[in-house]
Amino acid sequence: MPKPLPQGLEVRQARPEDVSSLARLLVHSPDDGTLYQFPHVLEYPDEMHKLHAGWLCSTVCSPTTLVRVAVLPKDGKQAIVGFSSWMKREADPGSEGSTRLAELNRVTFTERMQTEETPPLAKERKALEADEKHSEAVRRVRKQAPPSLTASVPSYELNGLAVHADYQGYGIGSLLVRWGLGRAAEDGLPVFATGEAQGVDFYEKALGFRRVLGTEFWLDKDGQDISGSDVKQGGNEEWKKVNGGLSGAEMVWCPKGYEIDIRGEVYRG
Repeated sequence: MPKPLPQGLEVRQARPEDVSSLARLLVHSPDDGTLYQFPHVLEYPDEMHKLHAGWLCSTVCSPTTLVRVAVLPKDGKQAIVGFSSWMKREADPGSEGSTRLAELNRVTFTERMQTEETPPLAKERKALEADEKHSEAVRRVRKQAPPSLTASVPSYELNGLAVHADYQGYGIGSLLVRWGLGRAAEDGLPVFATGEAQGVDFYEKALGFRRVLGTEFWLDKDGQDISGSDVKQGGNEEWKKVNGGLSGAEMVWCPKGYEIDIRGEVYRG
């Protein structure tokens, strides 16, 4: 059961001046897929800050992406402790059976975005390198996965979620996601999300998402596939994070009264 929400918590739309703080949040809260492919990522905060700030600059002001942030008062300012990123896809009138990105962010930002400068990197510093076996394994399972339904089904997509480690367990992640679920319910549309390990468990147990059949994968510490039957029937746990593995799946949430058939499996709200 989550702890009570922190006093003074506010959820609002992200602003250009939030970019640097958002980047810091992502630096200190990497997802399981990133940690699996880049096991030393936490040792490179400056490089990752610059990388995250780069894509956040355009994302925060994109008319087709809406970023929500959870903030708490701290030292007279607002500290960002969580965020969620949303996109919406509508039927494409020019291509039957296809969707296009809808306008979701109706606020136009005109001020120049600023990001904090990172200290110069030492010349002798070794560049951040991926674990090749793990990265190749992730590329393989993504290539083998069925096409996402977002390309053909009008829907909302949760394409980013993070909560600062110090504030996990307070229900902040649920609050950020339920905002989008409410919007989707108003429009009578499903919500799709892709999660790994802890994220999949959270979406499923806390928010009522279901795993999309055929999109699940399990990898061991050597990047080798573990079959679903071995996981479910044989009790193989080499895919767990504590054992150096990784798992993931595409998830779907349906509003009340909505149902969708995905490759022969029916999902209902």
